[in-house]
Amino acid sequence: YKYLLDSNFDWGQDIWRLRAYLKQQNITSYHVALFGFGPNPIFPGALPLLTDQEIQQGVEPSGTVIISVGTLYDPTGQFTWLKSHQPEAVIGSSIYLYQFR
Repeated sequence: YKYLLDSNFDWGQDIWRLRAYLKQQNITSYHVALFGFGPNPIFPGALPLLTDQEIQQGVEPSGTVIISVGTLYDPTGQFTWLKSHQPEAVIGSSIYLYQFR
């Protein structure tokens, strides 16, 4: 992500790893923003991820948050608030998972 973004780095290669991780960890509800993916039957527990605007309005993140690196570092993105947090897990090389309590 430091040198390449968009489909040069993140082309959905870790989607199946993420699905396996969620199943293994028994995570059934989560907020997600993945590069190039809209609502997807692969992830039936997916909820929308809080945007920068919602965070600025005082909405607190909670639970599991999943974002692809391409989405997180998109210069026109709306999830820059996550850059100040450390992911709990990195799925493959292109998906970050955070836990907020």
